[in-house]
Amino acid sequence: MVNIGKKERIYHLDLKIEKLAIIGLIIAFSSAIVDTIWAVYLDGIFHNPSYVGFFSGFLTFISLLSFFFYIPIIERNEKDKLFTISLIVTVASLFIFSFIQNIWAIVFISIVWVLAANLRIASFGILVKDKSKDRDLVKNEGLIYTLFNTGWLIGPLAAGFLVVKYQFTGVFLISSLLVLMSLFLFKIFKIKDKNINKKVDGDLIKNLFDFFKDKNRTIAYFISGGINFWWVLVYLFMPLYLIESGKSISYISIFLFSVAVPTVAFGYFFAKVASKRGFKKMFITGYLILTLAALFSFIFPVIGVVTALVVIGSIGAAMIESTTEAYFLDILKKRDVYRFYSPYNTTTDINHLIAKFIPSIILLFFSYKFVFLTFAVAMFSFMILSFYTRNIIESKKKR
Repeated sequence: MVNIGKKERIYHLDLKIEKLAIIGLIIAFSSAIVDTIWAVYLDGIFHNPSYVGFFSGFLTFISLLSFFFYIPIIERNEKDKLFTISLIVTVASLFIFSFIQNIWAIVFISIVWVLAANLRIASFGILVKDKSKDRDLVKNEGLIYTLFNTGWLIGPLAAGFLVVKYQFTGVFLISSLLVLMSLFLFKIFKIKDKNINKKVDGDLIKNLFDFFKDKNRTIAYFISGGINFWWVLVYLFMPLYLIESGKSISYISIFLFSVAVPTVAFGYFFAKVASKRGFKKMFITGYLILTLAALFSFIFPVIGVVTALVVIGSIGAAMIESTTEAYFLDILKKRDVYRFYSPYNTTTDINHLIAKFIPSIILLFFSYKFVFLTFAVAMFSFMILSFYTRNIIESKKKR
């Protein structure tokens, strides 16, 4: 009877992860639809790719600040309730996007949308952590990211169809309905997380300094941020580059679909390899591939060559994306998860901010090929930093 009970508990925990992965898939599909047309949508408002970069950077700055203010909220509230609230606000924001035209209204709703997205990211990540056994975390993250990237695989193709048939209005409306569907599933699945901290860390400055006091946390912070730096090239500057080169939205959709294929095909596989052999080599190899992809795009700035190189680079992205968050959570002490998970998530915004502003400035004075050089230098820097990570092997941990 004891053994049967253990098996039932193990199955129950795995089932929760599978349910979260399904919800993540739907949300990712929704996000991919919007992100595929977002740069083009903003370009129609600002009529300047540099301005698009600066506005995206502004939203990222707002996002960055929000993660620090979310720390006490994350600690003192149930994560399932926070996740629910974030989905409700996201549904409303996307629905409003489908019919507003005023530029200032678009700016305001964009800010609300970003704040809701960050609350969703923070609460969802902790839900996955709390429902995972220590030795299974990287494999569970691999499953989550595989389905997540499946959403990003089919999303661009759907966006290309929707924008041609229904314009931007249809894209935002369908995206809103998908998030609403994920909200209903979350309630049907009855996923709960009642873990809260009685002692709340409300001192934002102290939290920031305490986070970076630890060398391993600091390295993990930057290593995790590098992949987000790369995605700015893929989802912001590449669509703008292709539009300026005379390519259609359909071409962009096919390109973004192709980028997602390696992350879906290899993400879970790389997560399992990292579980058995450690994280360090995965980080180094992944960033090396991205460095070479960006460098050769600078050397051979031909549309066909560049798109092919960025797609191939996604193999390296799959190595990094499916493993970095698990690595960070592995080096944390359990008591520090709620306190430091939100500051850790600011690495996404810091790197998004830098990756948007610097190339935007470069585009004011130089051609697009120098954007690729910028990303090559950045990826090389992250590769060097990867040599200083700990080679944690999850499969050797006790359950």
